[in-house]
Amino acid sequence: MSRPLVTFFVINSVTTFVISYLYNYYNILFNKKQQKDQNLNKDGDLEFIINKIKNLEQSIFLLQQNIDDIKITFEEKNNKVIESSTILNNKLEEFIHINYEVFD
Repeated sequence: MSRPLVTFFVINSVTTFVISYLYNYYNILFNKKQQKDQNLNKDGDLEFIINKIKNLEQSIFLLQQNIDDIKITFEEKNNKVIESSTILNNKLEEFIHINYEVFD
C-alpha cells in the first residue's frame, strides 16, 4: 500500500513541477512580448508627438508670415491715408486762398 502511495505523490510532484515550470516560462515570454508591444506603442506615440510638433512649428511659421504681411499692408494703407489727407488739406487751403481773402 505504501508503494502506490509514494508513486502517486512522486508522479503528482513531477507533473506539478513540470506544469508550473511551463506556466512560468510562457508567462515570462508573454510578459516580454507585452513589454515589446508597449515599447512599440511608445515609439509610435513619440513619432505621433514629433509629427504634431513639426506641424505646429509649420503653422506658427505660416502665422508669423501672415502677421508680417498684415503689418506691411496696414502700414501701406496708413501711408496712403496720410498722403491723401495731406493732399486734401493742401487742396482745401488752395480753395480757401483762391475764393476768400485770407489774412495771415
